[in-house]
Amino acid sequence: MLVLEDILEKAWDLPSLPIVALKVARGTEASDACASIIAEIMSQDQALCVRVLRLANSAFFGLNRRISELREAIIVLGLTTIRRLALLSCTYVWLDNMSKVGRAFPKSIWHHSIGMGVAAQEVAAVVAASFEDDAFTAGILADVGITALCATSHVDYPAIFALARTENISLIEAENQVLGLDHGVVGGALAEQWGFPPALVNAIRWHHQADESPVLSPLADCLHVSDFMLGQMGLGLGSEGVRGDLLPEAMARLSLSPDKLETLLDELVARYAKQEEDFRGLLAA
Repeated sequence: MLVLEDILEKAWDLPSLPIVALKVARGTEASDACASIIAEIMSQDQALCVRVLRLANSAFFGLNRRISELREAIIVLGLTTIRRLALLSCTYVWLDNMSKVGRAFPKSIWHHSIGMGVAAQEVAAVVAASFEDDAFTAGILADVGITALCATSHVDYPAIFALARTENISLIEAENQVLGLDHGVVGGALAEQWGFPPALVNAIRWHHQADESPVLSPLADCLHVSDFMLGQMGLGLGSEGVRGDLLPEAMARLSLSPDKLETLLDELVARYAKQEEDFRGLLAA
């Protein structure tokens, strides 16, 4: 059985979720955040600056002029978008680096992370939630615990997926049987260690078990519904054939009807395909 403290200690040695990107994420949420301050933080990581500028100039944003300066990109795109791009960029590099050094983790995690970010943002917009700005970030990082477990402890996730399929149990149940903890626990602890806001920590920790959270969280409900949507699409972790149940209480707390969920699912299929293609090409270089 694994020990959470050991995983967190080893996590400092991961190929890194770059500290500069984390500083950007936290800095954009500060009350005194401005383009100059964020640009100064980002200038400490040249590769991150290049990726954000490439994303800003991509067809995805449809700007009618080219942006060549980081401060200008921050002003034009806004702090919320910059936060998303920074986290998206560093998450891609993190996962890609671990695959190159032979870490055993599901290759579908990148697809799943992008899908979770897009889906969570979509759900939050529909339910007119106050957490809409945080939904994309929360979605991208929702399953960071899986990556950390694979990188620090060489967890055999194919075997865990197989157990879940054989016994028709959830991934969380299978993880606890094999490891003594699950990726929600690990991801939430990592998010707290990185200094993310309590609401984001809570959502990462409880998105698979939204009803069990000590403090019911609409952001966790949003991630829970998003994860179910991806499973319905057969995307990312959902394509592994692991059972994923939708909590009706989470739907009710979000005032989300089955019909509206079906509409969201149709929209997500088209939107994800576009964003995944754009982001993968822009971030890979």
